[in-house]
Amino acid sequence: MKVVKKDTQSLLLNYFGVESVFYMVVSVLTFFDYDEPDEPLKEQDLWKTVTQVMGTEAMLDQGMPKVRAEVLVKGKCYAENGTPVPASEVSLEMGAVRKRLNVLGDRFWIRRGGPVVISDPSPFSEMEIDAAHAFGGPEYASNPAGKGIQPVVAPDGL
Repeated sequence: MKVVKKDTQSLLLNYFGVESVFYMVVSVLTFFDYDEPDEPLKEQDLWKTVTQVMGTEAMLDQGMPKVRAEVLVKGKCYAENGTPVPASEVSLEMGAVRKRLNVLGDRFWIRRGGPVVISDPSPFSEMEIDAAHAFGGPEYASNPAGKGIQPVVAPDGL
């Protein structure tokens, strides 16, 4: 099979079966910089960047059917003027779609008097937006890379 495509598109193919009916899924990936969204970047740059940003073990796309397009964003939440804050919000807007994410500083399970409670968020000036900084843990199927399920030792002073 010969595939003819632009060098700014990445093509993923997958197949799956449901009962004895088989389907082929074709996904087209477009990589671009938000500063110049009308200028797609080369496929080679996509895969180099994905490996650098997500690591070699991460899966970018499983090539399964989707009801609508997906957007993968990698970034950080920066406090305004670099002044540390306990919480902030980041958002993504594309056309009529707007997604918001609340970003909290690190929290810990601490003992206050008798009960163990969660601490207030620690102020941050910069917080990575990724699975490792989201709620989860090894026993949490929705995000095994996250934190919060397992006890975390609070730093001195909390």
